[in-house]
Parts: sequence; C-alpha cells; structure tokens
Amino acid sequence: MQSTGMLAHVSPTFTVQTSDLRIKVPRDSSSNNIRPLTPLSNDSLGILTSYLPQASIELRLQVLLSIDTGMRINEVATLTLDALKTAIRLAESEHRYELTISPQLNGVQTKYAKQRTIEISAELLAQLDNYRTSARRLQRVTKLNNKLDNLFEVALGLKQEAVDALERCERHEPLFVSEQGNPVTAKSIEARWSELRSVIKKSHPTFTHRFHDFRSTYGTYRLSDLLEAGLLDLECMELFMAWMCSEPVIPLN
Repeated sequence: MQSTGMLAHVSPTFTVQTSDLRIKVPRDSSSNNIRPLTPLSNDSLGILTSYLPQASIELRLQVLLSIDTGMRINEVATLTLDALKTAIRLAESEHRYELTISPQLNGVQTKYAKQRTIEISAELLAQLDNYRTSARRLQRVTKLNNKLDNLFEVALGLKQEAVDALERCERHEPLFVSEQGNPVTAKSIEARWSELRSVIKKSHPTFTHRFHDFRSTYGTYRLSDLLEAGLLDLECMELFMAWMCSEPVIPLN
C-alpha cells in the first residue's frame, strides 16, 4: 500500500524488531483474560480500504480517526466541535496538526479524564470539517437540539448514562450524532463496525479485527517509524507512550 495522506505512517517497509515492547492491553470483562491486540497488516489495511466505501460516512471517519490518531473508541465517539477548534499545525510538518482533548476542556471523554494531545493529518481534519457542515449531519443535529430543548421530558424515559451524554451535548456539540438525534456511543460504533466486518469476512474469513485494533495499528507503525529513524529504545518508548497516552507494563531493559 502506498504511504500517502492520512495513512502516511502506515508504511509497508517498516518492521518492528525488538525483544520486549509490551504495553497495557484491555482485559476481557467475562474471563479477566488479557485480550490480544492485533494490529492490521498491510494486506489487512488494503482489504479494509477496499470495503470502507461501503460503510456510512460516519463509520468511515470513525475508523480513519482511530488509525490516523490512535484515539480510543470512546474518544472517537465523543469527539466535539470544540475539540476540532483546538487544531494547531505542527511546526515541523505541513501535513499534520495537533488537537488537545479532555472532558474538562472540550467534552471528549478520555481515559481517566486525562488531558492529552493527539496528532491528525491535514487531510482527515479537512474531511471532518466538511462533514461538520454537511446537510446529513446538520439534519441529525437538529433532531438532537430538539431533544435538548425538551431535555426534562426526554430524560424521564432514559437511563442516567444517556441523560449524562445529552447534558454533555449542551456544553459541547458532538461531531457524531445518530440518525435518531442521539449522541453516538462506543457501543453504537462497535455495532456498525461489526456489521461491516461481517461483510468483509464473507470474502476474507480471517479478517476478525476489533475496532480497538485500529488504535494498536497506529501505535505499531508509529513505534516502527521511531525505531527505523535510529532513536534509542528508551527514547522511542517515551515518545510512543506519550502518543498513546498509556504506560508500559514493564520498562525496556
């Protein structure tokens, strides 16, 4: 796959070769076993790229956000217009920007409510801005605003989690809104991804990637870029953990 645009860091020439680069990964809620992370190979990325046009514009942008920025699924789901306004062009690059996200700053629900900075390609940022003003999205936002105008009555039939999400929308308008006028959730993104994955698996049975694998794909190729550039292992891991807003299980030897 040619490395261009928003997937420029996904290069077919990089291979991670190191003895121990373990990071924290999520545990299965039912068994408490650690779920393996499975970054997409170049072949899998090619398959994904060929099927993405079949997905809704929302799912396409959500997948690209995770791959291009390493955002967690809940961060993608709760991305707000205020977060997009924080975009600052990187001094060393004409093609990448930085966004600052946190619940307190702009309503993005980061892990442990931490404020963190992410990088995003200029191309993807432009696509998000175009989507922001699209008729399709604005129709959905109108439905959301109608619910917010009558939040007291609407809240009577909702769980507290849904009410909290709507109240956050009053403070920070979400980028992604469902067709019914509800703020998008991580569960709804997972459901739409599962539907597309089922279509892919009909022709590619081994394509079993979870949405979280997009984040690990981002991390894998960013780390590979650093190692290829000749940085020391410790320097690589410090930069890597800052990008991922994560902590290593054990330090490098």
